[in-house]
Formats: sequence, structure tokens, C-alpha cells
Amino acid sequence: MKNFIQSLQQLDKQIPKLLGLEKLASFIKANKYLLFFLFAAGLIAYGYDFFSFSMRMDSENHAMYYGPQRAWIAQGRWGAYFLNDILLPDTVMPFIPTLIAVVGCVLGAFFFVHALSDKRGLADYVAAPIAIACPVIYFALYFTTLGYGVGVAFAVSTLGIYLLRYRTWLSTLMATICFTLGIGIYQAVLPLIAALFCLQTVSSIIEARNNITSSTENKSLSFGLLVQRIVFFLLILGSAAGISQAIGILMLRLTHVSFNVEYLYGFLNYQLTSDYFFSTLHKTISTGWDYYTGGKDYYLFDLQLLKVLFVLTLAITLYRLVTATSSILVRLTGVVMLIAAIAAPVMMLMLNAGTMPPRTLLGVSYVLAGLVFFAASSSSNILRTTTAVLAISCFYNFSVINNRYAFSNQMSWLADRELSVLLLDKIQSAINKLPVKTDPFAQFPLEIVGWHEYLETPIFVHREVIGASFYTWGAGDAGRVTRLFRTMGVTDYRPATTQEKLSLVEATQHMPSWPYDGSVDIINGIVVVKLRDYNPNQILGMCQPPENNNPVCLKYMPK
Repeated sequence: MKNFIQSLQQLDKQIPKLLGLEKLASFIKANKYLLFFLFAAGLIAYGYDFFSFSMRMDSENHAMYYGPQRAWIAQGRWGAYFLNDILLPDTVMPFIPTLIAVVGCVLGAFFFVHALSDKRGLADYVAAPIAIACPVIYFALYFTTLGYGVGVAFAVSTLGIYLLRYRTWLSTLMATICFTLGIGIYQAVLPLIAALFCLQTVSSIIEARNNITSSTENKSLSFGLLVQRIVFFLLILGSAAGISQAIGILMLRLTHVSFNVEYLYGFLNYQLTSDYFFSTLHKTISTGWDYYTGGKDYYLFDLQLLKVLFVLTLAITLYRLVTATSSILVRLTGVVMLIAAIAAPVMMLMLNAGTMPPRTLLGVSYVLAGLVFFAASSSSNILRTTTAVLAISCFYNFSVINNRYAFSNQMSWLADRELSVLLLDKIQSAINKLPVKTDPFAQFPLEIVGWHEYLETPIFVHREVIGASFYTWGAGDAGRVTRLFRTMGVTDYRPATTQEKLSLVEATQHMPSWPYDGSVDIINGIVVVKLRDYNPNQILGMCQPPENNNPVCLKYMPK
């Protein structure tokens, strides 16, 4: 018995070592100042979202039900489904989703700089905040239902790249698991991972290390080893993508959910023609330039500082590559990898005629951070100082933009609630035209004609989903409006069916638009709100087969 107790005591002492907790504790202790700094940067960059709340696009879809949403499985995002089940069964809430998202961004930037180099210094403190605060990320973090998952995807993807520094079976397995989970959370993580690896390869060439896990060696990186690493990575990434796809198919079968083909293929519009390729390539290059140099469509205003920072750091990185102590073949490969890193995040534009939601270009922030890292770790004090000043200035501007975006989101939601109250008051005035409800849970059909938008001002910023109104998104979507009503406790209305909509088209032509008297009325037992004339997309939506030959469609279908 005594021996048994002694064995248990020895095992108890060994548990921290067996689980790797001692190494983890020492690793955190060695990097505690960098971690504190990055968490402070995350708080500055997304402070308004921490201390406020606004109902945002898609939140109304998740606000009615607890538990994981099977829609994630239908979209191929089984990882988001599991996070929804494990971390946040209710994502429509203040603070916690933002906290998880920002912590994920911080850990992503932390592992990223460690993946680039085992030397700690100024470059970490200058580059990592760019990866955390870049406003391109905010387009993904905008969604409370998705943003926290993107944060987790950042953390696991960069952790996987960091683990590739150690060419062991265990690190390879763990990296594959990390990549699989990241892709399962959000498919746009795939080009992000590719960009991260390309940047890591560029770093290994610049630092001229043959063994990336050793800080004591300073040998030239051989071309054979470089090719071996690239092939090794492609096998791991291909395996991760295949495993993720297999898990997605398995989840579809286990949950009896149909794959949402329309959602996925809504972002795939490529054609195998030379005209498509060259026209889309030209648009992709132009759009990519805007992403990397502070275009106002993504950065609120033309951010000239970012343009200077991008051009300067790219030039420094290219110079460091071509002057590295490796063979010319290795250096040329490094240049190709740098171009691949820059191109990877924006290559998704080629799949959809040069247009993709900004939230899918997650790798842009890490490419910018990587270039800053390479420039800030150069041997020139002048270049390091100039890079640091520009990067800090850009981080400040990024934080201003992100908090301005958050403020606009909240103000748009509050304005939508005010508009909803006014509309509901008008509906209530006409309620006598509707039949008396015998069932307290019965719902009246509602149709929204046209759409309503707020004049863009410093308060109402409009950038894709940023500052989006429930009365604008979808060019007048009764489904979103009725779900917005439900978040206000009003459950008396449902979106009108296609047949009900078609029965209203002629009658609504003579109705005045909001806010004039008669813009809210009851027609054929349907509540009609006319914000303005029909949007062409509304007509197209109700005139899909088999209704395309309906007399109303033939008369009003856009030419």
C-alpha cells in the first residue's frame, strides 16, 4: 500500500512534465511581455466592440435558437458547427464572441512571428499588431456568428505553421490537425495557410539557415532542402484539405443535412476562356493593389501611409532576398515564394470574376505583417526606424478605422430599430383591415417593396457589410425584416410567399413611398411596406421558374 501511494505521488509530480505544462509555462514566461503588448494592441484595435453591442447581418438568423446551427454543416463549415456547440451555443451576445475573436487574432500574430524566426526583437512588436488590427480582418469579425471562429482559425493556422519548424512526426501530425480544423471553420483559411508558409520560406532564405529550428547554425539553405520543404508542405496541406472535406461529407450524412450548393457556387463564377482569365486577372491585380495599399473601399479612406509602408517593406524584403547568402537558384525561388505569398490571399478573386467579399481575403493582413517583420529585422537602423514609425502610424489608423466601423454598425442597428417602431406603428393603424386572429401564434404575411438606406456620413459608414441596414441588405428582404422584428419581441409577421408577392406588384405601383401616408397598407390580406419602387433584384427573385411566365413577370421583368 505504501509503495502504491509513493507511486501515485511520483506520478503526480511528473504530470506537468508529461503533459508538457512545464515547457508551456516557461514558453509563456519567456514571451510574457510580447503577449501583454499584443493583448493591449487587440484591446485598442477592437475596443468599441468589447464595450458595446449591435445586432448585425446574420445575427437575426441565430438569435431565435440555442445550440449549434446546422447551416454551418450545409455550408461545409463543420468546424464552425463544433465551435458553436463547444464554445458558444448562443453567439448573439456582447463581449464573449469579441473576446474569443481578439484572443484568437492575438495568438495568431504571436505564433506567426515565432514561425518566421526564433529571434525575438523589435520586429515582433512592430509587425504583430499589423496582423491583429488590419481592417480587412474586421469584415470577417463583423459577424458575431462567424468572427469568433475566424479568430480560432487564425490561432490554429499559425500554430500549425509554427509547428512545421520542427520536422518530427508529432509536430507534423499536430500541424495537419491544426490546418484541418482551420479549413473546417472557414474555407478561406486555405489560401491564408499557403501565404503563411510562403512567408516562412522567405524568412528561412533571408536568415540563410539550413536548419530552421536551430539559431546557432548559419549555413546556406540548399535548393534540394527547399524543394523538399515545399513538397512536404503541399502534402500536409493537401491531406488537411482532404480530411476536412471528408469530415464535412460525414457530418452531412450524420445530421441528414443537404449541402448548400447555392451558397458555395454563389462565389464561383469562373469560365475556362482566355477572355475571362485576362479580364479577371487585370481586375484581381487592381483589386489586390487596393487591399495592400489602403484602398478606401476597405480602409474607410485612402490610407496613403499604408501604400508607403507596403512599397518600402516590399523593396527591403526583395533586397534582402537577392542579397542572401544562398545560391542564386534558392534566391530566385525565394522571390517566387514572396510573389506567391502576396498573390495567395487575392487569388480567390479569380474564381468569381474578380469579386469576393473582403472577409475571404484573410491573408492580406499577414502578408503586410510579414513584410513589416522582414523590414524591421534588417541590419539598417534607418530602415528599421522608418519601418517602425510607419507601422505604428498604420496601426493607429487601423484602430481608428475599426472602431469607426463598430460605431457605424451600432448606429445603423439603432436607426433600424427606430424605423421599425415607426413602421410597426403605421401597420398597427391599418391592422383593422386584417382578419381577427383566432390563433395567438398566427402570423400575417409582410412584403417590403424597395429598400431604405441611410445617407453616408462619418456616423453612417457603408462598406460592404459594415454599417449595413436590415432594410438595405438584399435590396428589400422581408425575411430579414421580420426576423429583426422578432429580436424586438414582435412575432406577428412572416415574409410573404412568392405567390403573395406577385399578387401585390400591380397594386403597389400606385402607392406612395415611405414616409408618406399610404406607404404602409393592407392589400389582399398582406401587410405591404413600400420604401421605394421595386428593386430589379426583387422582381428577379420572385420571377424565378416556374413563375417566369407569370403575366406580372413578363410585364415587369428587367430587360
